Amino acid sequence: PSSQHNRNSVQGRSRGSIGGNACAWQRGGAFAAMVLRPLEFSDCLTDSPYFRESIKAHEQEVEESHDGIKELVKASRKACANAREYSKANNTFAQTLIDFNFRHADSGSTESENVIGSALQKFGELMAEVEEQRALMLDQSPMIVSDPLESFRKVEIGAVREEKKKFDKQAHRYYEVVEKVLSMSVKRKEGSQFHEADQQLELEARQFHKQYLCYVQKLNELQEKKKFEFVEKLLQYMYSQMSFFHQAYESMKGLAGFMTDLQLKLQNTRDLFDTEKVFVEELMQKIVAQAAQNAEERKTQKLDGKEGYLYAKERGRGGIGTTWSRHFCMFLRLNNTFTVTNFGQSKMTPNDMYKVSSWKPVPPETIDRRFCFEVQADDGKAITVQAPGQADYDEWIRVLSSGSAPATASSAVKRSASAGAGDDSGLNKVMLQRWIAALEAKGLEQEGLYRLSGVQSKVAKLLKESRANPGGVQLDHDESKTIAGALKLYFRQLPEPLLTFALHEQMLGAVRVDDWNSKLFGLKDCLNKLPGPNYDVLRLLVAHLRDVAALADQNKMLASNLAVVFGPTLLRSEEESVNAIMNIKYQ
Repeated sequence: PSSQHNRNSVQGRSRGSIGGNACAWQRGGAFAAMVLRPLEFSDCLTDSPYFRESIKAHEQEVEESHDGIKELVKASRKACANAREYSKANNTFAQTLIDFNFRHADSGSTESENVIGSALQKFGELMAEVEEQRALMLDQSPMIVSDPLESFRKVEIGAVREEKKKFDKQAHRYYEVVEKVLSMSVKRKEGSQFHEADQQLELEARQFHKQYLCYVQKLNELQEKKKFEFVEKLLQYMYSQMSFFHQAYESMKGLAGFMTDLQLKLQNTRDLFDTEKVFVEELMQKIVAQAAQNAEERKTQKLDGKEGYLYAKERGRGGIGTTWSRHFCMFLRLNNTFTVTNFGQSKMTPNDMYKVSSWKPVPPETIDRRFCFEVQADDGKAITVQAPGQADYDEWIRVLSSGSAPATASSAVKRSASAGAGDDSGLNKVMLQRWIAALEAKGLEQEGLYRLSGVQSKVAKLLKESRANPGGVQLDHDESKTIAGALKLYFRQLPEPLLTFALHEQMLGAVRVDDWNSKLFGLKDCLNKLPGPNYDVLRLLVAHLRDVAALADQNKMLASNLAVVFGPTLLRSEEESVNAIMNIKYQ
């Protein structure tokens, strides 16, 4: 598969097709350059070796962050050891900041993330300049910087490490149970014992997938938290420098504007994280529900291939006896090939590929194992494999015997056409005009307007009544935050966002452009493509939000704050995935 195919596979993999994975490498032996990307929850259900490799990349980044933070803490404490050595130690700390590698868990970055990412280098350079004028020792440094960083390392990174232990333990237990159940003799056991064993296996599988999802979420969450919690502690340290050292004031004053901008960007990043976390939790629940639904759908789907773990029968050491080893296998109807991959603890060995000429099920009484079948290759070689359960066995048998066209089911969660929109399937400009007029009449100076939510029941009631009677609902007795909440909920519940699904990728592409004039030209081109009603409503809304931002000194709602509130509702992807949620920062 091409590298473009691999990138597309990350965003959504067909349940009835082969070749998608959450890691940036090529199948077939040669690994491509690794890129740290968000881990998709849907890949937890397959637990492929390719996904495990992606997890290892995240785990390596966790350890690098752990070691990097540890170095920063060590440098800071050394600076506080004694007055004579303080200046030298603080220069070491400054250099550590400059050298720290701040990586993102995706391929792109926003202006805010670029500012946050450059903050460490700027802080280090400033500290080196301050040390030239330093005459006093910063005796409160441990409370300001080293202790919080150490707490972040122990609490946040420590939590990920503990989750890894739980995951490894659960994975070991699950595959032990799998091997135990599969090795049960059909000659010596009663039917009830097989039933009990299968139930236990199903229970262990659910526990394993649940723990898998939790661990993947912890890894994704840590990458996001580093963007604000980690840098925020260092920002506080820099403010302390300005407070305690008069001689460094002039040098520090030149960075005050950057630090103020950084504080705003950190707060916006934190707000974005809170928004993303809500969407991520919803996605986790949908993934679990979809897994159960897909299991039923796959029983009737026509598949063009299948992949998963099988246990292959092999000769024992020295040619004595037989053993059963776990392999990751793929069968493609397109070229009628059966590929066997042996993935160990440390590396993946070359694949064995068979051109399938025939296959047959193996009766349990002839091999003393259930769920077995034999694949015969054109060159005369044969391999006997065992599926890890009845449902998996049935699917392998069906796909080996079927020559039908592939199904086209997506592994990403599609947004429902109704998506909570109720009876409202279009734009209601009259209702929006009345809401906006009511808000402006009550005054736009209220602190936290649109950021602070009204009572949920009152918001839902107002939205329902306004939909039924757009021009007749009295708004005199409703609070501003209730009307603002109804306006936000209305846009969120539209079956298609105001900026449309069709323009989503083009909008994001325009925003990612560095050149300001090119960015404006790209956005203008997108706006010109909007349907007329959408453009009119957007114009109405933006004019209102401009008036809100103009009173930011009173309501504390800058344009960037309003963007955090409205971005995910006005522009969103049609498919829900971790990668799509990470794009909220551009929206």
